[in-house]
Amino acid sequence: MQEKYQEALDKSGVSLDEIVKGIKNLSETAKDESIRFDAYELLLNIYEMANCDCEEDEYWEEEEYEDDSSEEPADEADKK
Repeated sequence: MQEKYQEALDKSGVSLDEIVKGIKNLSETAKDESIRFDAYELLLNIYEMANCDCEEDEYWEEEEYEDDSSEEPADEADKK
């Protein structure tokens, strides 16, 4: 799975360094405290992955997510 993510990033011209810098920037400058917290937590997870002695694929297991795309976007719901 990791190869697919890396391939998609390469095709899009996005480097992992850019992603980490963006997340770090959010953790320091986002106005919303919950966004700063989530970004900081994500940075910690990235750090843990980079320094883990475990199997590489352990962090790339796919999780099942519920599709909530049928829900109205938040800004549309606010207009009602």
